[in-house]
Amino acid sequence: MTVEIGIKLYNLVPRIIGEMDKWEECLDEIKYMGFNHIYINPIYKKGYSKNLYAPQNFFEIDDEFISLDSELSSIEQFKKFIDLAHEKGIKIVLEVILTHTAIDAEILLEHPDWYKYEDGKVKKTFNEDGNNSMEWQDLIELDTENKEVWEYIKKVLIYYLDIGVDGFYIGNACEINMEFIRYLLEEIKKENKKIIFIGDNLGAEISDMEDLARTGIDYMFTSLKWWDMSSIWFIEQHYKLKNLTKLISFPENYGTEQICEKYKLNVNASKIWYTLAALMNSSVMIPVGYEYGSRVKLNELEEWENKKLEVNFDIKEYIKMINEIKDSYDIFNKESNLYIVDSDNKNIFIAKKSLDNREEVLIIINMNFKEKEEIKINKISELFTFKTIKDISPHNRLEFIPQSYHYILNPGEIRIIFSKK
Repeated sequence: MTVEIGIKLYNLVPRIIGEMDKWEECLDEIKYMGFNHIYINPIYKKGYSKNLYAPQNFFEIDDEFISLDSELSSIEQFKKFIDLAHEKGIKIVLEVILTHTAIDAEILLEHPDWYKYEDGKVKKTFNEDGNNSMEWQDLIELDTENKEVWEYIKKVLIYYLDIGVDGFYIGNACEINMEFIRYLLEEIKKENKKIIFIGDNLGAEISDMEDLARTGIDYMFTSLKWWDMSSIWFIEQHYKLKNLTKLISFPENYGTEQICEKYKLNVNASKIWYTLAALMNSSVMIPVGYEYGSRVKLNELEEWENKKLEVNFDIKEYIKMINEIKDSYDIFNKESNLYIVDSDNKNIFIAKKSLDNREEVLIIINMNFKEKEEIKINKISELFTFKTIKDISPHNRLEFIPQSYHYILNPGEIRIIFSKK
């Protein structure tokens, strides 16, 4: 039976990579690692603050990303990039902005009634008590209760749909009018039912996450990055969401502390956190630079004059290996039942996954990234429903798994034991 592959998402941050011809140069490496989707942050024409999240015109691409040497227009250059990605089997997901524009947006002059107002003035997204930098004071709120705004945003999405975009990412989706999101999903899927929508739920309550999932959104991010591998809250979230939508885990993202910074350039930590993100849910994401051990937050790196990513090591081969394992088994591409198994060793994490009473897997990880640890399971067969079990670990696979499973795990080593009906 053919495995239905989940999305493996690579966040290509335009401001760090540069002009679009540089994006094209990234495609072969992204494909080589096994990623099948690229997520691009906003590229719309920016307002005077030059904040990527302050769009002045949704229908134009900012000059910052256009190659001046090209004879193609900005939109033609973007379409060329999409076409090249498609040739390599990679789909493109574009981040959309639904709730605000730059204060100098063209539609403010044409449609002032599309905005929210406070004390007679157009309402800013961040007030004086919040983020008070000029960059963020440039943002003003659209009235997402206004159906004309819905129609306008629909036109924006169809515009990029026609260029060839395969999906849309909605930031802070849990804070947006759910009827507005449901409307966009329904209308855009009438145009192309294969288009995917990804929702960010950062900082949201579980009830808000459930509401977002029920809009029909195709994918939502999980909070795996913040999990301590023992607290019950992650498991609770998993079970409440897994039957409502598909889930994407990540070890770090555009605005979070980088794994390499947290673990002081420990390559084992970077490998294992990618493995966890890839195998725990149906889908996975990493941002540009993860494969090279970049330590600086991407949203901070964007502000540097020299935006060159650090190269502290190279784990492309390891990521490729984990992605190949992920692609080989249904249980890693669908939302499954998830259990934590007590290992009697605080440094060893054991998770069991089961799928539709036909596949099971035991994931054993040494979370001590500097020292070896010992794992002992007296009767490993009792952890499985089915009799036949096999080792599908990325390294040093055992041809025979003894009933008394006794193994010395290297720093950051993972063992994967699989069973099928």
